[in-house]
Amino acid sequence: MTGENRKSAGYWTATALLAFVLLSGAAAELAGRRENVEGMPRLGYPLYFLTILGIWKILGGIALLAPRFPRGESARST
Repeated sequence: MTGENRKSAGYWTATALLAFVLLSGAAAELAGRRENVEGMPRLGYPLYFLTILGIWKILGGIALLAPRFPRGESARST
């Protein structure tokens, strides 16, 4: 495996892992898991905030996995 391929594999592994964490958290929040529902009032947030967080996490996971989606400094220079 060349250096460039290794970098690419590392990037996509880390990206896929982060997207999985975001999407699984979103699923738990949108499903209204007991742990999430009990935790929100303890943190001082209303329960409808779970839906908002779940939707934004889904959108974030999609944005991370979208190929050729401009991100960071390279997006500004093009």
